[in-house]
Amino acid sequence: MLLYSLIFGLLAWGLALVAIAVKRSRGSWALVLGSFFCASVSAVWQFFEIQKRAYAGDYVGIEDTIRAIIIGVVVMLAVTLVLNALALLWKNKNREV
Repeated sequence: MLLYSLIFGLLAWGLALVAIAVKRSRGSWALVLGSFFCASVSAVWQFFEIQKRAYAGDYVGIEDTIRAIIIGVVVMLAVTLVLNALALLWKNKNREV
């Protein structure tokens, strides 16, 4: 399950980078929206992983990994937010010229 969360997190960053790199500003909002969707799926997947461990009674495993999960989710969401903000600002700056 962690692999799927990682894939969606990297896809979120990739879509944001594509939104920055694309010359046209028309489709960039769809890439940004897709990026936020992938970031959300990645974060929610971590909650399901914690739920799975809780149902299995692996409370020690939850305690061992919860801080790393929190840091990972916060960093992933922060980087996604910055990349998407840059994509939108870049497109708006280019549109005014």
